[in-house]
Amino acid sequence: MSRRFLELLLLVAAGAAIGWVADKAALSFVGALVGCGIWAVRDGLRAQRVLRWLNKADVSRMPELGGFWGEVL
Repeated sequence: MSRRFLELLLLVAAGAAIGWVADKAALSFVGALVGCGIWAVRDGLRAQRVLRWLNKADVSRMPELGGFWGEVL
């Protein structure tokens, strides 16, 4: 499993767990959606850094990224 997928699962599970602790099914669903949204924003920011670097093509300023985006570079 890649790091990206594990991050997604962890954030969705954490959001759902917060709703589950509140004992509300709707909050579990909303918490899972919020966790998914947080992951999407984080992954989008990482992708933006890669795209910005690729557009400038400055090898000396390669971004420090781990996981999938680090492997792409």
